[in-house]
Amino acid sequence: MNTFEKLDYYLQYLSTYATEIVMAVMAALVSDPELSKLVGATIIGLPLIGLALKTLDRENGFFLYAMSRLTGTLILYGMFFAIIVSSVVFCYVYVDDLKLNYQYFSKFYLNAFTSIYIPAINGASIGIGCGILFYIASRTLYTKCLTYIEGKLTWSTVTARGVPTEKDIKRLKVRKVTQRQLKRWLQKAHASQKVFIGVNNTTAKPIFIPLKNALAHCWQVSGQPGAGKGVFNQLLFSQFIKFKHVNIVFNPKKDEFARSALYSACKNAGLPFHRVDLTADHPSISVLNGCSGEEAFEVVCSGFGFEDTHEESSFYAAVARRIIREVTDQSVPKSIPEFLVNAQPTFAEVGKESANLANKLTELAFLRANQTEDASPLLDVFQHSGCLLIEGTPNNQSVLTLMKMLHVRIVQLASNRQPSETPVNIWLDEAKYVLCPSVINGLGTSRSFNFRYSITTQSNSDYETIQVPYSPEAARKVVNDDTPLRVIYSSRDHDTAESISKHCGTQEGIISSSSTSINELATETSNGERRVSISEEPIFHPNIIKGLPTGMAIITGAVPWPTLVSIPTLLVDKLNIQAHKAPPLDPKYQSGGENEELL
Repeated sequence: MNTFEKLDYYLQYLSTYATEIVMAVMAALVSDPELSKLVGATIIGLPLIGLALKTLDRENGFFLYAMSRLTGTLILYGMFFAIIVSSVVFCYVYVDDLKLNYQYFSKFYLNAFTSIYIPAINGASIGIGCGILFYIASRTLYTKCLTYIEGKLTWSTVTARGVPTEKDIKRLKVRKVTQRQLKRWLQKAHASQKVFIGVNNTTAKPIFIPLKNALAHCWQVSGQPGAGKGVFNQLLFSQFIKFKHVNIVFNPKKDEFARSALYSACKNAGLPFHRVDLTADHPSISVLNGCSGEEAFEVVCSGFGFEDTHEESSFYAAVARRIIREVTDQSVPKSIPEFLVNAQPTFAEVGKESANLANKLTELAFLRANQTEDASPLLDVFQHSGCLLIEGTPNNQSVLTLMKMLHVRIVQLASNRQPSETPVNIWLDEAKYVLCPSVINGLGTSRSFNFRYSITTQSNSDYETIQVPYSPEAARKVVNDDTPLRVIYSSRDHDTAESISKHCGTQEGIISSSSTSINELATETSNGERRVSISEEPIFHPNIIKGLPTGMAIITGAVPWPTLVSIPTLLVDKLNIQAHKAPPLDPKYQSGGENEELL
């Protein structure tokens, strides 16, 4: 027997076997209407049950949820496969029988269909009803059951009421998020014009807020070092970059991970990325090129802290402002060294009263980073969007002064645009190093000019070190009032934790007490009286804020109710990104003029 004969033999055998099965099934269904009803219910009901399980809380990673979804997938696609295979076999047998004896089999199948039709339709109706009931039950009773089991098998993510103890704090657990999940959520957020800000610790579901809400106010991200402040800002600004906004980042501590994350976001979005290192031993950027006389006056005065404070000690500041005004009225310098050279005749005329400004200018002029007339990184990011990363060091006052000047210049460029232009986002990392009157004024006016800040602070102590003409407490209140969108990580400082707890608000609590008495034998007995009263307690006790694990934060303002969230890290490869090198100044300006002896 050759191959074709074998194939023909097996096909005939399968055909005969399929015919026997079809006939047996048809005979069983015709003889037993209840069986027909059961088959109809199964064909309709099981796919609906499989679909209900397959779509059950897709974002929950608990293994019972995953097993339920897997079971639903197998049921759904298994039923589809069974229906398709049985339909194909039945059609084959039906056609083959009609070819064999059309008159007999046409009448046979017609009688069979007539007998099966009514019970099967009734069964299908029952199957639809069962499927709908199962869908409702899977979203209520079954979900509650799984959540209860999850709560028993995993650590609790709900904060304790009353006064949390060490045991309550240890039970807090950061929700784990894979990079695949995170990227899917970011894509989903971008497609729907929303911003992903974290995972709700209670429901384990991602939190998305409309983009317009994320841009409506300024952000403040606070917490102790290493808590995750940079992680949130990297996540936030990576999404702003994807929306093709203008993004300026001041990073006094040179965070390599933030640098790599921002660069990768710009590369993926096809936007320019500029890294300016103010500590580099080469020219980097000019803060004055492109300024009008009034703008240059504001940049230098604000950078050096020569604002009018209406105090007696402001006499020398007034002298400095007059000198700056004279220089900028004559011709606007294109760099700080050129400004110093142009101010030399005025210094000679004024004498010792100008020493303060002269020393500050000379010190800044010798900083290599601003020995250039090139302002292209700053102008390019405003023209084409993308990101400008300005790095420095908290240990060099000249670098911090230049950072403050660059901030003033950025606010000027943002304020002089048309209202409909691209949003501008400014991230001030470790804001205590650059927080000054121009920043505080900018917080109050940013909404009018379509730019906003994300300010990073550590604790209330940060405001003790800033250089502003009013009290640290007043500065803290102004910053908090102007940054209603807050992300709060753990803080070991009790005063800070207490103020954050007050900021989060209160909720209703219950106080239970019982009446006792002591008899003559000094034995305490209960009188059986128990009193229950309603009290007011903080939503997040200071103990919780002090004990938050790394990667967990409280978000207020962006969501209707203060919410405990896990903020996942957007992982990127650490990249070696070269800092921008600008053309050097004309040699006559590089020496700082004839004022070197003032240093």
